[in-house]
Amino acid sequence: MPLTPLHALTKQETGPRLSGAQRTQLAHALRAHYDTGLTVRDIANATSRSYQGVHALLKLAGTRFRSKGSPGIRRRRTP
Repeated sequence: MPLTPLHALTKQETGPRLSGAQRTQLAHALRAHYDTGLTVRDIANATSRSYQGVHALLKLAGTRFRSKGSPGIRRRRTP
């Protein structure tokens, strides 16, 4: 199933809040982008939505969030 382009998921300036099936559909579309490696902030910026709004939608979609920070960088333990 092809990804919906992020620009197609951009928040409208005005209008009713999303609810029900529309909200769930958007949540799963955003999750597909998150699962490809985009960050929550990347998705928020590309869709003109707030970080918290995108995070809430991803949570609604059952997303398992990656840990914060750069991958592969670990602190060495000092003996």
